[in-house]
Amino acid sequence: MIRDKDTELRAAGRGFTYTVPIVDKDGTPLGAGDLASLTLHLYDLATGQPLAGTQPPVDVKNTGRGSFDAGTKLFTLTLTDSDNALADPTKQFETHIAHLAWQVTPDQGGDREVAFDLKNLGP
Repeated sequence: MIRDKDTELRAAGRGFTYTVPIVDKDGTPLGAGDLASLTLHLYDLATGQPLAGTQPPVDVKNTGRGSFDAGTKLFTLTLTDSDNALADPTKQFETHIAHLAWQVTPDQGGDREVAFDLKNLGP
């Protein structure tokens, strides 16, 4: 599994985009046409609780929250305001994980997790 840490502090309850390469076991970038599936599961790091209707994981292969650039094969994940709601609104900060999982063939796939920090801007 590939693990990334988003370095930007994000505002809770506000959407944003995050662009990452989806790669095979050798590090070669994969595009939408190379994948049988690509799914997203969001969860709170502290509790492991699923977030924002991504349990079971949702399809993001060029649909909904996900899109590929055909030229660069970079994948852009678009998280909505509701995706970034705090699991515990009494906290000042939370870390959420976007878990992307893909299949190329039934026997070949991969996954990547991106951790991002959210700041509570509420009263």
